[in-house]
Amino acid sequence: MKHLITLLSGLLVCLGLPIIASAAPAGDWQRTSEVDYRLISATNATGGLETIRMGIEFDLRPGWHIYWRSPGDAGFPPELRLREETNAADVTFRWPRPERFLLLDIETIGYSDRVILPLDVKPALPGQSLNFAADLNFLICKEICIPVTNQLSLSLPGGDPTPSEFAHDIDRFDGLVPPSGGWPGLELAGLALKAPATEGEPAVLEVRLANETPLIDPDILVEATPDFWFGRPVIRQTGTETVFSVPATGPGGEIDGLTGQMLTLTVMQEGAAAEITTPAPDTIGPAATLAEDGQGIGTFLLLAFLGGLILNLMPCVLPVLSMKLVSIAGYGGAERRVIRLGFLVSAAGIITTIMVLAGGAILLKLGGAAVGWGIQFQQPLFLAFMTLVVLLFALNLFGRFEVALPSWLGRAATGTTAPGLGGHFMTGVFATLLATPCSAPFLGSAVGFALAGSPVDIALIFLLIGLGLAAPYLAVALLPGLAAVLPRPGPWMIRLKQVLGIALLLTAVWLLSVLMVQIGSLGTGLVVALLAVMSAVIVFRPAVTAIASAGGLAAVLLAAGLSEGGPAGKVQTDLAASYQWVPFDRTSLAGHIAAGRTVLVDVTADWCVTCQVNKKLVLDRGQVATLLASGQVVAMQADWTRPNDDIAAYLASFGRYGIPFNVIYGPGSPDGYVLPELLTSDRVLTGFEAASGGQIRVADR
Repeated sequence: MKHLITLLSGLLVCLGLPIIASAAPAGDWQRTSEVDYRLISATNATGGLETIRMGIEFDLRPGWHIYWRSPGDAGFPPELRLREETNAADVTFRWPRPERFLLLDIETIGYSDRVILPLDVKPALPGQSLNFAADLNFLICKEICIPVTNQLSLSLPGGDPTPSEFAHDIDRFDGLVPPSGGWPGLELAGLALKAPATEGEPAVLEVRLANETPLIDPDILVEATPDFWFGRPVIRQTGTETVFSVPATGPGGEIDGLTGQMLTLTVMQEGAAAEITTPAPDTIGPAATLAEDGQGIGTFLLLAFLGGLILNLMPCVLPVLSMKLVSIAGYGGAERRVIRLGFLVSAAGIITTIMVLAGGAILLKLGGAAVGWGIQFQQPLFLAFMTLVVLLFALNLFGRFEVALPSWLGRAATGTTAPGLGGHFMTGVFATLLATPCSAPFLGSAVGFALAGSPVDIALIFLLIGLGLAAPYLAVALLPGLAAVLPRPGPWMIRLKQVLGIALLLTAVWLLSVLMVQIGSLGTGLVVALLAVMSAVIVFRPAVTAIASAGGLAAVLLAAGLSEGGPAGKVQTDLAASYQWVPFDRTSLAGHIAAGRTVLVDVTADWCVTCQVNKKLVLDRGQVATLLASGQVVAMQADWTRPNDDIAAYLASFGRYGIPFNVIYGPGSPDGYVLPELLTSDRVLTGFEAASGGQIRVADR
């Protein structure tokens, strides 16, 4: 029997068949309580390959991570040191795109879950068997960090280099390594290094990228020599251009040694990454500050909620307040359940409308169009539609028009017929639309952060704005007794409705004045005539109210559409002349700044209620108006009543996407002294003194 076994074994060898199946080209798993890891190969043998593709496979427990080649604020990347017994000549890591981690304001860069770090291994003698042996060092972190050191080894025969069972996995992670030079359509449009704004702050490396389409959820990682540090960028996007403002610092807080160095820029967006190598700027430009966007999203979510809440108290509250007061007054003596449901439906109308606006902003941004807060008021069709809606609400308050949901929907919501439920929802809808021409403290910063960020950022920020705007409704829904204490509806409520109806008619007049700037007096006159005819039909023929409303809507929108692009009225020109404004022009602005002049840039629009309040109460009164007329200040007005890409780009350069926006330039602030949304005389005069570098002094403030 023994001789038979020996004979069969010899026969198998002669036929070239293995006696025992060969092991897969992988080292043994090394296991700890935090991570399992091993060495794997993409081929079963070396053949004549001059470079053998291998990889280190990490399987990390939830919450643990390892580091990228530039780890960020802390940590160190995995490293291999070849041992003496190996016959590999060299080994090089290839680094797939990483992710960011944040723990207690310490930001690091690396990998979590499962990752394979591809390796390029060069054998000392290609074609022969390879005995790879190296010491692996890496750091794995969660709330604590644990250094790991171990030996990895793997032997490959010198036969045919067929793909192994690990080839696909190594290829998949190798495909995540950012290629050099970028993807088609990506271009480095500019690079600037700016000094710190104040002592102790980092410098700013400004990277401008142009792409064929807007980048989605962009990020950038910057590398230089190890003694320089680069933080998370502030990101601004305008159409297809993306600007990354990256905090940068070097040894002793100085950045002089960065000039002329080679930089590696790893650009990432959703589904793509690229690596660009470029020399750093040779010079350091004027001081710059990082925009507010550098704060965490939690801060901006809070600002969004506060901005939405304060929006209830802004100047555009007049028509909104009319709707709210009527809603509250109608609940006098009502049951708590009815009160709660009505206010919840109104809040739902507000939040639904805000999220529709968010969806529109996301689609416009993905399409490369300019986006901003309240820009729907730049469209004549929207203005005509809102004028019609406000007029219908006024007629409703006068008792000539009712807004109701279908009875089946009312029964589905309450179990009974609820003809007023649709009116409550529409109150929320149009209260929101009419509130958007206003800005408020905190709102500009929050909207700027959202529109410069990803679609998720836009959705979250707008949701919090909606919750803030709906907070009064939600408060009454939570405490319905606040409305139940009102007296029951009676003659007093009819008189209140009439007063508030007049307020809405005044709102319609204001909307028509904005429309006149858009389409001229002839087109606006046609819209007014159609609105008058429709109103007469509703007042004198209530039975055909629905037909009149639908026909009026179609006719008014048709008139506005046919008149769009017509000659604008002279309201804007006359106003600018009386206030001695000069038209906004970025080239002219740069010339004034270079000449050392003090310049006030006022980005405004006829539909921006807060802008008009700022003019009436601050810019056109007292010491501010005197200073503007004195010749010491160049007053430059950027009118955003109609769409203007140059103005939109100018706003975006400050991370802003809504108005009012006012900034003062001068020798003391060549990059601009930004004023708050709500102006006060003291803040404006202080801005003039600071921006002018002492050239302007205002006494007796």
